[in-house]
Amino acid sequence: MTAMQWLILIIAVLLLAPLVPWALRKLDFARQVRGSRPERKPTGREHPDVPASTPNTEAESLALEAKARSVQNAMGPH
Repeated sequence: MTAMQWLILIIAVLLLAPLVPWALRKLDFARQVRGSRPERKPTGREHPDVPASTPNTEAESLALEAKARSVQNAMGPH
């Protein structure tokens, strides 16, 4: 193969490489929706966004105070 053919091949691979996993995910999702493949369940490695069982009131009040100050800074002095 000539150098130009190698260059075209490398560029084509670099452009198509991200599309292959995207296409496989899309195909897998379509199969799950149709029901031909069972739905994937979390394996335990994923951490769902579950709120803490005991709320930390001090942290919440500090977060609200910081949020109020940021809004005040954005609005400017009165």
